[in-house]
Amino acid sequence: MKKILFVIAIFAGIQIAGAQVKTVPAAKSALENAKAASENEKKNTKFATWIKLAEAYIDAYDAPAGNGYPGMSKMDRDIAIQEKPSSTESVQIGADTFTKEVYNTCNYYISINDVLSIIEITEPIDPDALGKAAEAYAKAYELDVKGAKKNDIANGLENIHKKLMDGAYNNYYLSKYKEASAMFEKSFRVSATEPCAKMDTICLYYAGETARMAGDFERARDLYIDLVKKYGYENDKGDAHANLASVYIQLGDKQSAKEILEQGFAEFPQGQNILVGLINLYIENKDDPERLFDLLDKAIANDSSNPSLYSVKGNIYSQLGKMEEAVAEYDRSTQIDPNYDRGYFFKGLAFFNKAEDIAKLAGEELDNEKYLALVKEWETSLIACAEPLEKAFEISNDPEVKLNVSILLKSASYRLMGDHEEFKAIYDKYSAYYDENKE
Repeated sequence: MKKILFVIAIFAGIQIAGAQVKTVPAAKSALENAKAASENEKKNTKFATWIKLAEAYIDAYDAPAGNGYPGMSKMDRDIAIQEKPSSTESVQIGADTFTKEVYNTCNYYISINDVLSIIEITEPIDPDALGKAAEAYAKAYELDVKGAKKNDIANGLENIHKKLMDGAYNNYYLSKYKEASAMFEKSFRVSATEPCAKMDTICLYYAGETARMAGDFERARDLYIDLVKKYGYENDKGDAHANLASVYIQLGDKQSAKEILEQGFAEFPQGQNILVGLINLYIENKDDPERLFDLLDKAIANDSSNPSLYSVKGNIYSQLGKMEEAVAEYDRSTQIDPNYDRGYFFKGLAFFNKAEDIAKLAGEELDNEKYLALVKEWETSLIACAEPLEKAFEISNDPEVKLNVSILLKSASYRLMGDHEEFKAIYDKYSAYYDENKE
């Protein structure tokens, strides 16, 4: 999610620390009583009946997790959790190692620092407990004609929205992308329900992305179409357009992919994923890449003092292998705004990427004279990346830019400092910064 752009909310909190959770039998009993009341003709016309049913469904959702909660320390678990796991095992999830504790209704994943990080429900009381809770709140709101419980209902829906988000993040982290997508979409729908009425489009974005990761391209297409065309999602600099295009390509619809990328490029000309997608599609289809410059020149005509438009133009030239033209556009962007950190960053990145391409050619060259010439060209390009990258680091207030600069300069200076002593200091500086600021 940018790759994928998720900030994993491991400690988002399925329940509040110290809150008392019903046992599974108690939650089942309370839910049956609440359902019976909702089916009683004398009681089902009262909004209080439906609020109680919603709360019973929420308790039913929480109960299988026991008294554990994400972020719970070992000491707190020893006090609050009397049940012993039926088995334990070491498991790898992504780059992280966890101890998996198996219980009757759930699995706990304990991090290497002995913190409960993920709760996986294996025996839910009702698989759609939160969806049914939201429906009960909607019915309560319909019956609450005077609005006496409007705020309570809105808060209840927001609570469900957050629980669905937490569950979706956990499923994503456990590589259960289909389940994650369903929960992200449901979280969006619940948040949009009156009287909560919030368009949390990031949930819909994640729903589309996890559907794409699950290989359910038709579902991903429909979610992204809603996101882009119905709700006008604009928080990702065009990534939703690029992702929708990739889904169209998976479905064999290159024409729709091209159309959505061109639309996205017109709205978000600085969107790198859109740019790369368009260039690749134009080259694959043998279309003229100059079409990109036509689109961009229209944007520049409307906003000629915007430095980002020139850096985008530089990126197009860089992708097409036209380094001289790329550098000219990057320089133009920083002439317009000397404090435009991306102009310097992209210039340095272009030189770095050129050096990487030359290194690949050198590795395949059998003629020694040609090999040495490529090595010299590689060295020249790698040296050239340092000055603009250091300038970007100096003027930028963006931690992401600074971290990316440190990664590039750490790599470049490490390879150069054997023959160029001055790069030893550069390596030490940016290596230290990277070590202090990496996640």
